[in-house]
Amino acid sequence: MTIHKAKGLEFEAVILPEMGYDCLKNKDKLIFKYSPESMKLEGIYIKPDKNEAALSPTLKEVKAYAEETHLRDELNLFYVASTRAKSILMMIGQPSKNYRLPRNCWLNYVVRALRKKLDLNTLKNISEICLEREGEILPRTKPPQKPSYYFQSTFEISHLQRPFKTETPELIVLNHPQLEQVFGEAFHYVMSWLRSKKDNVKKAIDRAREKYGLYLTKTDFEDIENRALRVLNCPDLQPYFFSKNKVLTECPLLFIQDKIQSYRPDRVVLLKDKIVVLDYKTQLNPEREQEYIQQVRQYQTILRKIFPNPPCEAYLVYILKNKIYVEQV
Repeated sequence: MTIHKAKGLEFEAVILPEMGYDCLKNKDKLIFKYSPESMKLEGIYIKPDKNEAALSPTLKEVKAYAEETHLRDELNLFYVASTRAKSILMMIGQPSKNYRLPRNCWLNYVVRALRKKLDLNTLKNISEICLEREGEILPRTKPPQKPSYYFQSTFEISHLQRPFKTETPELIVLNHPQLEQVFGEAFHYVMSWLRSKKDNVKKAIDRAREKYGLYLTKTDFEDIENRALRVLNCPDLQPYFFSKNKVLTECPLLFIQDKIQSYRPDRVVLLKDKIVVLDYKTQLNPEREQEYIQQVRQYQTILRKIFPNPPCEAYLVYILKNKIYVEQV
């Protein structure tokens, strides 16, 4: 029976296995922050690391909120688990590969609490209490296998009389606007796999070929590869492709203003002294330039709300067939 199902019930004896896990370690990737008064959802966040929390007071507060909420849930869980027994309560914790239990596990917390109040050597002599800190948890024994009464099948392999042929799938023909759109999506997909200059461009192209191979020709993928290499080797963009940088590619951003709006900047680079946004364009379209600028400025607005301290720079990167232009917004 799970602990949640046992809430409100009592048993003569309770065994709590697996009490050696790190109870402060939260593996959740998303943080749902609720208002303490109304329990209304205030925001959804990707769990920040220490560096991201140091850059933003908001993320620092979110990180502390997540840790406090996780600890409160663990305390409630442990309280319910440890108060179900009438006579006997057994806690079992299996050590890790280094034969030590994590410091922040419930088993160690209980032992440390008992050590403050009682002499453990005296505690072991009390007949009603059994305190053991050594031992081995044996693996589950497998039931004996029943003999098989099935006859083993035999197969004969015969050679084909004629060579086996596979048909190459036909390319789906797109009109010019559709082809430009798919080409741009494939280029963005390739760039999302290139976090630094050391990453393998060929491997990223192969991934894009698996996804867009029915729409683009071999020449198109060669063009995408050349454009990606041109971005990686552009002197103006070199600082944003170092392997030590904290990089977010195709990272979703949620912005609430009357309604929830979703954005996905191509590349966000978190440097020590600033934040940089790169937005790629594979076509030079003067009619939509203001739309592109407005879009990138929206990215800046959202990132400044998340990271209010460091300055935020934004660049439109036009990667054409034979040229590359970098325009600061």
